[in-house]
Amino acid sequence: MMVLHAENVPTVLVLGGTGEGHVLVKNLLAKFGNQLRVITSLAEKRTALPEATYGAWRAGPFCGVEHLIAYLRDERIAAVLSATHPFSATITHYTSIACKECNISHLKIVRPPWVCTKEDRWVEVHDMVEAARKLPSIGKRAFLTIGIRALPIFLSLSNMWFLIRLPRAIPLPFSDHVPPHRLVLGRGQDGNDLLLMRIHAIDVLVTKASGGAATAGKIAAARALTLPVLMVRRPPSTENDTTVSSVMAAVAWVETNILQFSEKRSSS
Repeated sequence: MMVLHAENVPTVLVLGGTGEGHVLVKNLLAKFGNQLRVITSLAEKRTALPEATYGAWRAGPFCGVEHLIAYLRDERIAAVLSATHPFSATITHYTSIACKECNISHLKIVRPPWVCTKEDRWVEVHDMVEAARKLPSIGKRAFLTIGIRALPIFLSLSNMWFLIRLPRAIPLPFSDHVPPHRLVLGRGQDGNDLLLMRIHAIDVLVTKASGGAATAGKIAAARALTLPVLMVRRPPSTENDTTVSSVMAAVAWVETNILQFSEKRSSS
């Protein structure tokens, strides 16, 4: 592979914030080095990130499609690689529109979903509102692994007891005791979900169909305890963007569709 001149090095924007996003950026930097400029975008504001891990980066949400379009043009982005959470429907939709407007490629890494087996007891629902409505008829002690934003939907269920898991300490939208609850911190990657559910006598799991191996422990734990799972389905995709199911497939796509294309264009 020929080395591109600095002014011709293509730039890709990685919409990160997930494990896949972190691994993707790491692999892009390791494989392509100074042949590719990588910018990582994180929705949450940060004060600093390790340059060796993230390359160039920005933090904070894009304020609508027009803001994203302007950013793509200002940074001369050649392609956007979406490695966002499967439930980040808004930014995915905005990105699809912005990339079409700017006539650049948009690749999405779509995390493989979990598969419901004959041993599972899933109750699939369309959204969190439906999950909250059905929950009291399914169990009384619920393990909520749904993130922070959806918690207010469950605020009125004062007769329930909740075990709430969040990735880090964040003020809850609950009072200290209403509804009754306990907070645990982490991402469910330490294999203690079965123990947590047993200790707290959990009788129903509420989660989103996020998929992936990193947080599948809760699904396996519910299966082992024969507990029902209120599973919120993924939002439907309305875009026709190119998708891959793995980080390595995304890296290969970048090499073929961005780097090799840029080399042919610069040598013509």
